[in-house]
Amino acid sequence: MSAFLGPRVLLQHLLGRPTDLATAATDLLSRDEVLLLTDVAFAEVMTGLEGLEQELQGDQLSAIGRSILGHPTVAVVDEVLLLRALELVELRQASYSDAYTQAVAERSGVGLVILDGDEVRAVGA
Repeated sequence: MSAFLGPRVLLQHLLGRPTDLATAATDLLSRDEVLLLTDVAFAEVMTGLEGLEQELQGDQLSAIGRSILGHPTVAVVDEVLLLRALELVELRQASYSDAYTQAVAERSGVGLVILDGDEVRAVGA
């Protein structure tokens, strides 16, 4: 059996709190069944970690993201795109949502409008 995996399940597992929910989430992830993770759910996990764990650096956040994507029971539609977004988090110390948007822009060949300091500017394509 397979099922879509909600972002809060992953957050409970990763954060370990509250303990009873974290234990249930970890048990679910330990089963031998495929759990489907949408791009939006993955983004919510990354954004949640950014907000809850302020001390995480870009490379630490990316490492957690890679461990989620590499988990044997987790399946995503476009792993290459998500990995590129994580790479951009590391390289640019950008938020995950900004990095994901940039990864999508790169792939599509469409430009990107960013806030650079106090200036809004277009980059790319």
